[in-house]
Amino acid sequence: MKDFEFTEYYVTYGALLTDRQKKLVEGYYLYDLSLSELAEEFGGSRQSVYDAIKKARVILSEYEEKLKICELRSKFYSLADDIKNDCPAVSEKIDSILRG
Repeated sequence: MKDFEFTEYYVTYGALLTDRQKKLVEGYYLYDLSLSELAEEFGGSRQSVYDAIKKARVILSEYEEKLKICELRSKFYSLADDIKNDCPAVSEKIDSILRG
């Protein structure tokens, strides 16, 4: 999985991870901490941190595989782009729904 996809999955499903998994993923991807730095900060070895991050990636991928929220969001954005010229009002409504 590409990091962009993972980031999208994390934004969508991250609340479903454990607190430890969230902290490790955020430290690694958002704050660019090394495995060693995370191991020192949160306890454990580099390998245990790597395994926890890898497991989080698998979990988030499984959520997306089952729920398809990110895939559907992408299709809606694509649809909104396709209809922008034909019907801007509908496109704006779709954008506002998707952005919350």
